[in-house]
Amino acid sequence: MLELTAPTRYDVTLFTHGRNTSMQDDYIPTKTAEGQQEIAQRSRKLSARQRMLLISINGNSSVAELRKQFGSIGDFDELMRNLAELELINLPAAVAVVEIPSPAPAATRAKPVPATTPAPEPVAEPVVHAAPPTGVAAAKQLMNETAFANLGLRAYMFTLKLEHCYTGEELLALLPDFTRLLTTAKGETYALDLHERIEIMIAAERSPAE
Repeated sequence: MLELTAPTRYDVTLFTHGRNTSMQDDYIPTKTAEGQQEIAQRSRKLSARQRMLLISINGNSSVAELRKQFGSIGDFDELMRNLAELELINLPAAVAVVEIPSPAPAATRAKPVPATTPAPEPVAEPVVHAAPPTGVAAAKQLMNETAFANLGLRAYMFTLKLEHCYTGEELLALLPDFTRLLTTAKGETYALDLHERIEIMIAAERSPAE
């Protein structure tokens, strides 16, 4: 009797060099819950480069875009690995590529299974969209991420001030400086829209529950 051997599996890691580069560059990393907490609490001893990269990972930028943005800091791939090992960001550990076995000879092929009546398709449940994040912590994180994504070298000095803001009042006091810097970098319309959004996020936490 002819036996079919199991297919061989190959592992392709995210940061291998060569033919898989384009696929890896298209991947969009995201922060984990631990990564979100680290932005707000700074409980781990991350290097300045690790923290800058973590803040800039927002679920919108691909690996290629982040590599271009942080090309000047060096060791980009190593920094990404470090953040993934610390479980601060989500990255695919490996991509399994399965080798498909050759078809079995005619003598060993299974007999066709009689057609059966298809089962009714399940009714899809309605999708419930989560409310956008609000509150002081979310507003502070948004300011951090926006600064690093748009302010260039000025982002570092701004975030040093932002680190010492722990209340809504302290964030509101820093907001005019943030809006001024963002107006220079992205234009008045963008800056004012974000200014209003941050004020709403802070006010939502300060308002009493109804």
